[in-house]
Amino acid sequence: MVKPESLIVGHAYFRVTYPEATLTKPIVGSYSYVGTEKLSEPDEVGYLFKFMPPYAPPETGALIAFSRGQLDDLNNIEGLISELAEVKIRIKGTASEHLS
Repeated sequence: MVKPESLIVGHAYFRVTYPEATLTKPIVGSYSYVGTEKLSEPDEVGYLFKFMPPYAPPETGALIAFSRGQLDDLNNIEGLISELAEVKIRIKGTASEHLS
């Protein structure tokens, strides 16, 4: 989870999603923070990120606007490491269940 006041332009942020219910196969999306933009609603701000697709030059990523609530889906590098540590624990738990 990222708070708006902690965002730094040019820094990388990460979104972890899972294709299955066991939450043991993470898909990590990488985004570079660009800045903010005013949205149509008064006092509503969009947080702009450039998606960094794997194996592609940095200039090829699309700009994506996240709402304040959507920032909850993003992690900084420390949050990503923590999330992946939790995945490791789940994988070990799943492996030990199969051995029983």
